Amino acid sequence: FPLGLMDPLYVIVDGRSQGDYPVKSTPFFEATSYLSSQLASKTACGSEGVTSIAFLHNTRISWENAEKLLDTDGFYPVYFNNSVNQPLNAALITLTTPFEPFGDEVKDFTKTVRDAFKDPNLNGSYDYHLVGAPIWMVDATDITFKLFPIIIAVTVAAIFVMISCLLVSAFIPLRYAFTLVFPLSFIFGLAVMVYQDGVMEWLSWSALRSTDGMYWLTPIITFPICTGLALDYDIFLMCRVAEYRMEGYTNKASILKAVHETGGIITAAGVIMAIAFGGMMFSQTDTVNQIGWILFSSVLFDTFVVRTVLVPAVLMLAGPVNWWPRKVPKEGLKDEFGAPAANAGAMEARPDYESWDNDDHKESLRNLSAGASQKSPGEINGDGTGWNSL
Repeated sequence: FPLGLMDPLYVIVDGRSQGDYPVKSTPFFEATSYLSSQLASKTACGSEGVTSIAFLHNTRISWENAEKLLDTDGFYPVYFNNSVNQPLNAALITLTTPFEPFGDEVKDFTKTVRDAFKDPNLNGSYDYHLVGAPIWMVDATDITFKLFPIIIAVTVAAIFVMISCLLVSAFIPLRYAFTLVFPLSFIFGLAVMVYQDGVMEWLSWSALRSTDGMYWLTPIITFPICTGLALDYDIFLMCRVAEYRMEGYTNKASILKAVHETGGIITAAGVIMAIAFGGMMFSQTDTVNQIGWILFSSVLFDTFVVRTVLVPAVLMLAGPVNWWPRKVPKEGLKDEFGAPAANAGAMEARPDYESWDNDDHKESLRNLSAGASQKSPGEINGDGTGWNSL
């Protein structure tokens, strides 16, 4: 049997604009017959896969012949009644495809059929519609992918505006180009490598096997979820960075303290979400596996790469630009330990005096000090250089 036998497609020849009972007329039969023969010759259905009230078994039927056949008790009257509507103003052309109607071939098939509707020799008094569940899928796919770039642009723009207002920073859009758009591009690129190029085939795990591409709804469903998860962790971290910066910590100290204090919570939340999404990859449905993998990899990438490496790195490189035009403290800044920032380098370089806090070391220091005070300035160092040379 042809693969399309269980899911045939239909062309509706609509004559509602031509008055009452247009089906029972010579012009209607001529239009239906001509279109049927064109579809039989131009599509993969062939003459055996195209049938209508005016075209059966690769034979065109006129209205005069149809009237005679309708007066018989044979097959044609039954077929005629099943192919026209009750008001007798529309009829069906049945298309049985030799390929799976829900497969990739249906997209080109749809274009070929609709191009046939534009044939200048076809009667333009009637309307022609290609219908069927696969056709609805093709149309929905085309409209969705046409609008998807607009959805992405509007979503990203709205995020930029909202977060810029929240943190009072004009640098946010540029930073998100690295910390939001780049990670999302990586995640979906990785999904293409897995499900289209088959880079994970060596694992022999059905959830990560190549399916020659992703289901068309997969990126549509996962994009807003991945964006929301990335923003959730980013805002959590950035609000803490802004809080410390406003408390008088340096840019570096604010980033270090924020990453340190939010690290445990974000990591725990990310691992929990990854476990939850990872459970989807034990499904027997390819689409569910694809959605699960994208969400699973997105959460782990945001948790262990973006939040711990990418965001801090961009914030460190940007420096004071992070907060423009926001007014942040510039005087009396503190390092990550709460000490004055001007002495931070000296504090890190100074010796550990607490290890000298015992009687032996104190006695050694007193003797050294007493001996030094008995020498002349040029002999302090014992090599001819002393205080005078400093």
